[in-house]
Amino acid sequence: MFWKQFRENYSYAGLRAALTFAGARVMYALVNLVPLQTMTLRLADIDEKYFQEPGDGLIGGFLTRDQMIAFAETATIEDYDYWMESIANGDGCYGFIDGDSLVSYGWYSTKPTKLTDEFNFISLSPEPWVYMHMGHTDTDYRGKRLHGIGMAQATKAITEDGYLGLVSIVASDNPFSMRSIRRLGYELTGPIYVFCRFDRFAAFHSKRAKRLGWTVSARRPEQATFLLNAPQVAA
Repeated sequence: MFWKQFRENYSYAGLRAALTFAGARVMYALVNLVPLQTMTLRLADIDEKYFQEPGDGLIGGFLTRDQMIAFAETATIEDYDYWMESIANGDGCYGFIDGDSLVSYGWYSTKPTKLTDEFNFISLSPEPWVYMHMGHTDTDYRGKRLHGIGMAQATKAITEDGYLGLVSIVASDNPFSMRSIRRLGYELTGPIYVFCRFDRFAAFHSKRAKRLGWTVSARRPEQATFLLNAPQVAA
C-alpha cells in the first residue's frame, strides 16, 4: 500500500510530493504525526468556473434541519454519528440533491468542531470566519466539480451574511487535496502539526496559524494535551 501511494503521489504531483508523503508516513509511524494545513477562502479569490451550474438536474443549496436528519438516516453508521454530532452542533450543510439522493455535501460551522477523534478545531480569530469540514461526493458524481461548486456557493451565501469567508484544514501530505484547494482559490495560512503517542497528544502551531487564531482543543476533558505555540483566548 505504501509503495502504491508513493507512486501515485509521484505520478500526480512529482518527486517532492512523493518524498513529503514518505516522510510523513515515517514520522507517523514513529510519533503518530499528523501534518495539517490551514487555509482560507474569500469570495473574490474563487475561480469563476466554480460558479457555473452543475447541470444534470442537480439542485444545490443549504439543507433544512429536516432534510439533514432525513439524509442522516440513510448514512453509514460512522457517517450517521458525524451527521448527528454536526446537527447538534448547529452546523449547516450545503449539498446537491439528485432526485431523492444527496450526492455531494460539505459541512459549515462557527463553533468548535470535530477535527479528529482527539481534537476539535477552534477559530480564535476576532474576525468572522466559517469553518468548512467533512466534504464528500458520491463516486458516480465525481468529476463534476460538485465539491468545489458547493464551497463556492456556500462562500457566496455566508459572505452575504457578513462573514469573511471559509477556513478549512486538509492533510498537507495529500497532494490531491492540496492541488484541488489551490485550483479553487484557497490561500494557505500555515500548518498545525498534531502528535499522538501513548494516549498523550500535542499540537504545534506555525507562526501564521497562531497569528490568525487557528487552533485545536482536546475533545475529552481527561485527555493529556499540550498546545505548543498556540493562540490564546482573549481575556
